[in-house]
Amino acid sequence: MPEVVPPPLVDLLHQLLAPIPRNIWHSLTYSDAFQHHLQTAVNLNEFQYETLLLASGILQRYGDNLVFSRRHLDSLKIQLQENLEVYFNQTKLLVNERKIYFICIGRPRHSNPKMQMRDNTIRVLCPCAANLTPQQRNQIQLLCNERQPPPPEPEPPLLNEDEDDNEQGVLVEEEFLDLQQEHEGEEEQ
Repeated sequence: MPEVVPPPLVDLLHQLLAPIPRNIWHSLTYSDAFQHHLQTAVNLNEFQYETLLLASGILQRYGDNLVFSRRHLDSLKIQLQENLEVYFNQTKLLVNERKIYFICIGRPRHSNPKMQMRDNTIRVLCPCAANLTPQQRNQIQLLCNERQPPPPEPEPPLLNEDEDDNEQGVLVEEEFLDLQQEHEGEEEQ
């Protein structure tokens, strides 16, 4: 997989990231311990969000696991640097929890997400809807449609016992007619 986020997806991600609240950390994955999630901030449902991250290469599938690609995150940061100041951080919030990636648009108020979580004074009232064009909304929908699993193949119809009896009944009637014709032929002789 190329290490660069495709340009059409960079434009789409720019449109999604531009209106989110500045200077605060947003987790790239959902965590109960952390209040601010990027999926909520960009106002996409879980399937759309995951599809977009998979298509951009930021999220990659390794067997049954989904992992974030640091190279793709760095690539996105470089590609967006003309328009947005983007910071990434990887932090373990709780003792037994794995490390989580965070993103901040603009210079963060707190040096890391743990300090933001401890401070807990930042309130985000409602997610900001990105100003997406119809083409960009269509692009997200096309990515989701491509990711949809193919519809299951129809199962072969089960033979109904009544149908079997009916078919056997037809065969019996045909055999009866054949026997009747043979019998009529013998009577004529």
